[in-house]
Amino acid sequence: MGRASSSRVVGVATGAATVISLPEGMGNPFNIDDVLTISGITGVTGFNTTAKVISIEEPRLQGGSAIGVFNTKLTVDHDSRALFAGDAVVTAGLARRTLTVAARTDSGAGKMYVQQVQISGVQ
Repeated sequence: MGRASSSRVVGVATGAATVISLPEGMGNPFNIDDVLTISGITGVTGFNTTAKVISIEEPRLQGGSAIGVFNTKLTVDHDSRALFAGDAVVTAGLARRTLTVAARTDSGAGKMYVQQVQISGVQ
């Protein structure tokens, strides 16, 4: 159904779209249009949300060294203009790729059960 991806969150910036900063040197497991669930951010109600990645700013390299931005920044479609990022505590912040599933029935009623299993290692 999709790859399992997650990363710590080390910063947030507010705006019409929210910018999520990932740790330096850890790489970026996400792609544009991935839906992320942001959790573990305390101090301000409203940063923990589910949102779609609309742009990615990766560290730029020049001569083998990063210049300017040293960590990946993800812009997600979450309007956080009413929040104050200065009070956000991101120590336990986590971004996870969220599996999105849709279903339809002719009657409009019913249940759907979805389970994804991740296997690690090679036998």
